[in-house]
Amino acid sequence: MLQVRGNLTHTYDDVLTSKVIAVLNELAPLDVERRALMQARLDRRSRRQQQKERIRRRIAAMLIAGYLPREFRQYAKLGCKIGLGELLNQIKGQVPLDKPWVQRYFAYLEEHASH
Repeated sequence: MLQVRGNLTHTYDDVLTSKVIAVLNELAPLDVERRALMQARLDRRSRRQQQKERIRRRIAAMLIAGYLPREFRQYAKLGCKIGLGELLNQIKGQVPLDKPWVQRYFAYLEEHASH
């Protein structure tokens, strides 16, 4: 059931006729469905952001540990795609750059994933 606030029915009586209010009352259930769809969309976006953050932290942890498994190449590509932002600047002093592969991937990520 549609609720009209205040004295809007009297103020806009030329627009809010009884027929218009009847049509709006019939359309009101669609708004509930729209709100549910929008909430589901927000939930999906939130989960996606959490997954991206988890991947960013995993990349940073591997770089700091100096442990780059064989599949790190895919992690690096994914890091470039989702962006690592300020995370690279935060871990810069902790990354063992004396290891050649770590140095190589860190430079690659700095160049391509810092957006």
